[in-house]
Amino acid sequence: MRTFSLLAISLTVSLLFSETQARNVHDISECPPLKPRRSPPKDVTDLRIDDIKVIASLGDSTMAGFGLQEIIDGTTPLDALEIRGKNYATGGDPGAKSLARFTTNYQPELKGASVGQIVVTRCNYDYCALSDYNPDVDRLNGAKSGAIAKRIKDELDYVIPYMKEYPGVDFENDWKLIILHIGNNDQCDSCTVRGNESTPEVYGSYIDTAIERISQNIPKAIVTLVGNLNVSTLYNLASRHPEYCPTEDATINYLTPKVECPCLSSPELMLGMDAVVAEYNKRLIKIAEKYKAKKGSNFAVVYQPAGIDFRGFPINYLSPLDCFHPSIHAQEYFAKILWNSLFRPSIKKQKVFEYDENLAIYCPKNSDRISTK
Repeated sequence: MRTFSLLAISLTVSLLFSETQARNVHDISECPPLKPRRSPPKDVTDLRIDDIKVIASLGDSTMAGFGLQEIIDGTTPLDALEIRGKNYATGGDPGAKSLARFTTNYQPELKGASVGQIVVTRCNYDYCALSDYNPDVDRLNGAKSGAIAKRIKDELDYVIPYMKEYPGVDFENDWKLIILHIGNNDQCDSCTVRGNESTPEVYGSYIDTAIERISQNIPKAIVTLVGNLNVSTLYNLASRHPEYCPTEDATINYLTPKVECPCLSSPELMLGMDAVVAEYNKRLIKIAEKYKAKKGSNFAVVYQPAGIDFRGFPINYLSPLDCFHPSIHAQEYFAKILWNSLFRPSIKKQKVFEYDENLAIYCPKNSDRISTK
């Protein structure tokens, strides 16, 4: 009898220890499984990662997976592809390091992750064409290359109706995680003749309108607003590595940082762009506060900082296609940052990220919730 009691005590201590100790790994498959919940989540403040049944995304070329090709046998690929199945948020390709694949480790029935690749299609300034979507590849990734905040409404024109009819999705009852990350093209337009559509006030109004639409049309959802990074730090890294980057001569190669982002043309313009980014992020924070989670609510918005300082990163974190878009290495880094941040309250979220070659993946515990604080 005494032996049985000692074993029971030992087992209890072991379980308590495993529950309270944070664990970090280099591959999500190394994380221990979560115990099945005894009861469903009470509201949006009580969500575990395995409660998420649907994942969707909105954004620009970064979210669309443009430029993720790698140098192969010393040759830079020139195909203008969106490798949507490997984007950091909703990439669903086998082996992808993405928020979707990390979530699938805990919720194998997750719906909405994009797969495969397509030839790039771009939004123009006035609209994103619904006919350009390929649901077999895109799934619930509404991001489009070239998109600015103004065009999020077009992306929602695709995502909302498709989510309602998506095979295997219980639209009214399944919990949904939506990642919205847009602003690179907006900041790059801020110094141009189109700058009136890229002011912080206008940018914020477009995002606020989009969030309100989501709140009214998509039940049981948590939206992650990903902060803007400073595009100027991308150029700072690229300018130090001419041996890696394509020529900046636009007559030879039109995919160059200064062509894709005119505000990189001078130090003064870059400083102005950085100031715009700071204001964008302030507005995202205010929007998240406006839609802050409340007890009993089934909707919330959470701001996730993304202050990545690329100046200290390896050059292969930039796409060899144009030395402007994040490469597959950067996308995988984004995935780890966003995943780790999901479980931290705002006050504990890391704000600035410098390069860490040993950045690990957090293993959520049974008691962890997707933080809405």
